[in-house]
Amino acid sequence: GHLQSEEVQAEEEAGSQEDGGYCRTDEQEEEVLRGSGDILSGVRQSLRQTTYRRAKKSSKGDKRKTAKYSAQKLYEKGILVEIEKVPVSSFKGITIEFASTDQVGVFEVSGKLGAVNIDKINVVFENLLQLQYEGISTLKFDESGVVVNVNLLIFLLNKKFYGVE
Repeated sequence: GHLQSEEVQAEEEAGSQEDGGYCRTDEQEEEVLRGSGDILSGVRQSLRQTTYRRAKKSSKGDKRKTAKYSAQKLYEKGILVEIEKVPVSSFKGITIEFASTDQVGVFEVSGKLGAVNIDKINVVFENLLQLQYEGISTLKFDESGVVVNVNLLIFLLNKKFYGVE
């Protein structure tokens, strides 16, 4: 399944924020947006370089890095929000595996219910960062009906594949 922006669900925060009577001009607003775009661009560049260096280091005959969890564990950690049409009581029998791929920053996520394979999903780390930057908290993978918490998935991938705590 591919990420589809239309299917991304954002939790809207209710309430308005008061700015103490200070208003920005359009020029100031553009300057702020330009500055934050530069920061995001810098973070992406840094991530690519770090990921590329680590990928080069680990390509000396290493197998792909993988991390396996039960859907129940991911649900308890808040990473897995829901799987449509699958009751939480069935999560114990579902194994979800995250695996690095040949492409830097792309992870293959696959699932198993007993011995039955569930669809594989490719997760692009940079897309997760973009969603996080846009303040979108949950992501639904279209075909599988899997809904994840964006921030917690980024944290898990950082911890397991990039050694970032």
